[in-house]
Amino acid sequence: MLGIFRQAARDLEEIWQAALAPATLAEVEQLVGQDPGSFAFPDELWVRVVWDFAVAYKRRVLPQEALLRSFVPLYLGRTGSFVLRTAEAGAEEVETIIQDLAESFLRDKGYLLQRWSAKAAEA
Repeated sequence: MLGIFRQAARDLEEIWQAALAPATLAEVEQLVGQDPGSFAFPDELWVRVVWDFAVAYKRRVLPQEALLRSFVPLYLGRTGSFVLRTAEAGAEEVETIIQDLAESFLRDKGYLLQRWSAKAAEA
């Protein structure tokens, strides 16, 4: 999973530039150099990636199928991070980790609303 993520960071750079906010892209690019054994895709960054792709999809910045395909390696990177983080965890700890992620989505909802409405204001 992490190999696909790293390769995509090279191959899909232009698509990710179109889909992701510059600050989000910069943080994603920093993940590429992480040691595989300690790779971590932070919840807050994952939330912004999802929100940015939702906005890009709505705005049709690229053909939607291409945009969705380019999201898959990011998802695999996030999934690899989750697997590494929970490899030794029990069910309760995994549940807490998932709950923390859900709370991150709620906490950062303002980011989505700001980006979503920014386009509406331009239209």
